[in-house]
Amino acid sequence: DEDSLPPDKQVELKQLIDRSQTAVLKLPKKERDAINFCVACEFTQKQAAEYMKCTERSVHTYLKSALARLRKGDWCE
Repeated sequence: DEDSLPPDKQVELKQLIDRSQTAVLKLPKKERDAINFCVACEFTQKQAAEYMKCTERSVHTYLKSALARLRKGDWCE
C-alpha cells in the first residue's frame, strides 16, 4: 500500500510511475497498444491480437520490442 510508505518513498514511487507512463506514451503506437492491452488491461496476446487486428505473433513481437526499448531507454529524447 502506497500510504504505508514513508513520504520520501511515496515521492520516489510517484516519480517512477510518471516516468514509466511517459516512456510508454513515447513508444510507437503498435508497441504502446500491445503494452496497454497485455499489461494494463491484462489481456492475453490472443485477445490483444483481436483488438489490434493482427496475429498473436505480431503482438509478441511488439511486446518484446517495447520492453527492449524501455529497458534501453530508447524512448528518451
